[in-house]
Amino acid sequence: MAILTGVNSVDTLPFQIASIVFLFVFNTVFAFGWLGMTWLYSAEITPLHTRAPANALATSCNWICNFLVVMITPVAFENIKEYTYTIFAVINAIMIPSVYFFFPESSRPSLEEMDLIFSKVKGVRGALDVMASGS
Repeated sequence: MAILTGVNSVDTLPFQIASIVFLFVFNTVFAFGWLGMTWLYSAEITPLHTRAPANALATSCNWICNFLVVMITPVAFENIKEYTYTIFAVINAIMIPSVYFFFPESSRPSLEEMDLIFSKVKGVRGALDVMASGS
């Protein structure tokens, strides 16, 4: 996204081609990496009795955020032009520490073990402590 800010600030054909290439590369990498997390992560970390409502909430948040991006982006491009990508880059950068500190690793335990892990704790901080200790 930060690269898109730079290549969109110059109005020549090579920079426009680079902008298109970087946009497609970002979308492809995002699709292989984070795109499925909206549906998968909430199902992995919630107990069975709250799994359906958690997935509903995650999917609703995904669609609401997509709606906001679609509605705000054209206005942003009209007003602040290529710096819209700077806003997206800052949001992406904020997500790095957010994921590190607030999203416990869920690849090692099975789905049934996750139910047991999260039934032991109360609150978000307790869930992070249990996941960090590996029990």
